[in-house]
Amino acid sequence: MDVDKLILKAKKNELNKKEIEYIKNKALEENNDLYHYLYMLGISKKYEYEYIFEKHLKNYEKPEIIKISLQTLCRFWNKTDKYINYVLEYYKQNDWDDFGDTRLMAISILGDYLHTKKKLDDQDKLVIKNLLINFNNADNDETLRRSCYEALVSASGKNIYTVELFEKQFNVDKKVIEWATDLCKN
Repeated sequence: MDVDKLILKAKKNELNKKEIEYIKNKALEENNDLYHYLYMLGISKKYEYEYIFEKHLKNYEKPEIIKISLQTLCRFWNKTDKYINYVLEYYKQNDWDDFGDTRLMAISILGDYLHTKKKLDDQDKLVIKNLLINFNNADNDETLRRSCYEALVSASGKNIYTVELFEKQFNVDKKVIEWATDLCKN
């Protein structure tokens, strides 16, 4: 079956049972299109295949597979509570995450997750402190700094799309930074 055609059908939620079964089987084996098969299962919301994504959360040889698994379980399927330990592990720098994509996904997930918490505990405050430190560190690359800032914006309860984000230069909502700084003092 043609992967590109299957992706289009998955995006339109038009996959039939035979195609879903084919995609599931491909997602269980190592192959060059594994990322795409996982993506299709994820956007198709085939929750019965959660175990496949769980299996790939420790696939350190393929960080992009961890990223799509984390994205599916936490972002597409809203199961961050269940997988928070993975998110907390992956938001830190890991040697196996060659390009940092898994880290950036985890940081983004954390922003949304922290926003949904009714009361932030000490661990949550430590995460916010680390996001703030990484954002403020001018030696970090711009992508990491931007991701940390966006996570802080989300965690603070502001809508990421209504806050002016930095483009070529940082245009930072100082209230977000003050919120995070004050939170870290307590």
